[in-house]
Amino acid sequence: MKNTKNLIIGLVFLFGMFILFISTIEVPEDSDAELEKVEDNDLNIDYNKELENIINTEKTKTEKMDEVYYLAKTHSNNLTQDEANNYLEETVSDYKSGALKDNLNNDDYAVRIMFKVQAARKALENDFKESENQKSYEKANVLIDFEQIIKYIYREVDDWDSESTISNIDQIEDGLVEIGM
Repeated sequence: MKNTKNLIIGLVFLFGMFILFISTIEVPEDSDAELEKVEDNDLNIDYNKELENIINTEKTKTEKMDEVYYLAKTHSNNLTQDEANNYLEETVSDYKSGALKDNLNNDDYAVRIMFKVQAARKALENDFKESENQKSYEKANVLIDFEQIIKYIYREVDDWDSESTISNIDQIEDGLVEIGM
């Protein structure tokens, strides 16, 4: 009987220690939550320097675009609506002038324009979620099509004559009419 009592006390003690141990384990946060922490705590990121670092790495074009995505996501939380609209206007201007088409094979240009497109898109999507501003939603949709073109042509998955690029261009043209550009 005494052995059974000691065994029960020992098991209760071990169970208590196990619960205590489990409660002290830090559960890793998902990448979005971790990124939001960085966004909230580090508003002084030198984006030009970060873009230079991405451009000058020996990484693949896909890896560079992935890095641009995360950097743009951080930057989008710090963008004003005016800045997001300026990024959109610069992209549209480059598209209409042919600079977008002529320069997507250039790492420097492609990384920087993708950064602007993704940061502006995310900022406009956030504005729509917060204020239900329909114009922000329409602008974000145009930027999604630019994003697709840039991503696939830069990575040499598509070219300007591919069916998907032509479809994106048609959607951009329709979207630009909708947003008055």
